[in-house]
Amino acid sequence: MISNLNYLSKTLTIKENKITDLLAAVMSKKYVRDILLNEIGIDNNVIETISFKDISTQARVKGRKKPDLAIVNKDVYLLLENKIYLNTDLQDSQIHEYIDAVKESEAANKYLIYLIPKSYKHLNVLENTKNQYEKIIKIVYWSDIVDSIIKNDLLDTDEATKQVFNYIISALGLGKRQRIFTRGELMYMSDVDTMENVRNFHRKYFQYTKDCALKIKDHYAQSFPLPTITPEDADGHYCTWLGPNNEDKYCIFIGCSFIKNRDAKYTYNIQIKSDWIKKEIEEECETSSRWRVFKIDPKIFFNENNVVDALFERVRFLLDKYVDIQAPQ
Repeated sequence: MISNLNYLSKTLTIKENKITDLLAAVMSKKYVRDILLNEIGIDNNVIETISFKDISTQARVKGRKKPDLAIVNKDVYLLLENKIYLNTDLQDSQIHEYIDAVKESEAANKYLIYLIPKSYKHLNVLENTKNQYEKIIKIVYWSDIVDSIIKNDLLDTDEATKQVFNYIISALGLGKRQRIFTRGELMYMSDVDTMENVRNFHRKYFQYTKDCALKIKDHYAQSFPLPTITPEDADGHYCTWLGPNNEDKYCIFIGCSFIKNRDAKYTYNIQIKSDWIKKEIEEECETSSRWRVFKIDPKIFFNENNVVDALFERVRFLLDKYVDIQAPQ
């Protein structure tokens, strides 16, 4: 059970359970709890039956797995699964075991909430499941939660609540959703030429990633089909994803990432899932448990013949050299 807000730390790791704990913590205040529960689709008359003591995090449900957050009393049985990253796995048990637990509850008001990014990797799976269990499953987007936080002036409340919400918004990469423009933004607004140039650059580069993805798809059509192409213009990046199917459509990233503290040379990058890499990497790259991040040399954009072809050659080189596939020459 969360008892207070005092454990907020600058060094918290950005993980889903930390974000869930913070979200539960601010729900100790009734006005905050009411706004958040209303945003996830709970009726006002049901909200009135919920108190802070009913809220727990990482609590095992009926001997099964631990949902991120649970709200349980004699009238309400609510389980919430939180996903803050686009590519976080969704386990079968996080669907079927939670559905069984909710169905078995004798509470009059039963809910299974999935709190996710709008471009979440397994959104199709969740939508299909929701269609089967329309009465109990709700899909809620983090961007809508953040919009509600701002719209309802929750960033202007007491200092502890403000710090928690600012941390959550920052961790989610949604910090740009502040209402008030910064001085720098006001300067951009007065410089129409700069705004137009940035917009045109964004559209042009975004189109390059999509055209490159199509060439990759065609090139490997026979030896290694990559039929799923997903353009994405999101907070933190814009890119085109490729994957072998709808279930695993986020495997290759071609785009631009805005990540603080990242070496600038990796702003424009190609990312390949780590478990696809079958050979020792012989060039500099960023490494995580899930991804290998390769830079796109800016010289590519000065190619006088065809930027798309130059970008395609860079992606093709990486796939042929480090992934166990070969396309016909």
